[in-house]
Amino acid sequence: MNGGENVARKKYPEAVETGQRIRLARIEKGLSMEQLGGKLSPPASKGAVSNWENGYNLPNNTRLKQLSKVLDVSTTYLLNGSYTLRDMHMMPEIKRNVLEKQLKKTIEKNNSIIDSNLSNAINNIEEDNLTVSQKIYLTNAIKYLKTGSRIEFPDGSTPIAYLAALLNTLLRYDSLINDSEKNTDEKKEYQEFYENDLLKEFTALVTELNKHYSK
Repeated sequence: MNGGENVARKKYPEAVETGQRIRLARIEKGLSMEQLGGKLSPPASKGAVSNWENGYNLPNNTRLKQLSKVLDVSTTYLLNGSYTLRDMHMMPEIKRNVLEKQLKKTIEKNNSIIDSNLSNAINNIEEDNLTVSQKIYLTNAIKYLKTGSRIEFPDGSTPIAYLAALLNTLLRYDSLINDSEKNTDEKKEYQEFYENDLLKEFTALVTELNKHYSK
């Protein structure tokens, strides 16, 4: 017996940072803890959400996947804080500015070689011979070319920061897919993204550009 004294609750180190990111994403989404819990299946109580956010419990894989969908962030971001394309709206402005400065220097050094072979490269794309990572890169690089380097995306990010997140997505994708021993929900999330979203978008963009450059 503890004589009526309160026993300090134990926080789990691996859950604290994940909880902080759940809270940030929830606030960004404009949801209360009750509202977030109600969108899960089965619904989670306000107390359960509070335990996640404060690091007393780590959501299981099923809950993480549900949270990812409801909060519109990747499980990669929730678990380790790495920013993928899906998480651009969560990137702090200071970090975004640092990435922009680094990438601007790289782009300025290589800008002179970008345009000369673009038309020929697009006309010779063979979809069946491309890896998934190449398709991810090309799809988003084409978006960048169509949008222009001075335009902000709807989530407020600039193309420079967008490309930085793209590179992180590619690295994470390769790490997961090339590890045959891993069979996680995060890996399934990337596979579903490839099968349901990327292939359709990539084919449509390549078709559009082929029409443009074949004139």
